[in-house]
Amino acid sequence: MSSFASKVSPADRQSTLYARITDAHHRLAKKDPTIWGADAVAEATIRLNWIDLPEKSRELLPAVDALAAKHRDKKYVVL
Repeated sequence: MSSFASKVSPADRQSTLYARITDAHHRLAKKDPTIWGADAVAEATIRLNWIDLPEKSRELLPAVDALAAKHRDKKYVVL
């Protein structure tokens, strides 16, 4: 299976759009809210908080374990 980059002509690789597309994942990982333009910065700043959730949520594990232990004897749980 060939990659996206191998299907792009050399001329297209010089375009600013190609540069933006190939750099987007780096910017996303850095939580760069300007990816979607200046008008979206405020909203993007809020919505990019999920990016580091796998790392930040580890802090919650002790509290989740304690909650599970507290209610382990329950037979029914209503969500």
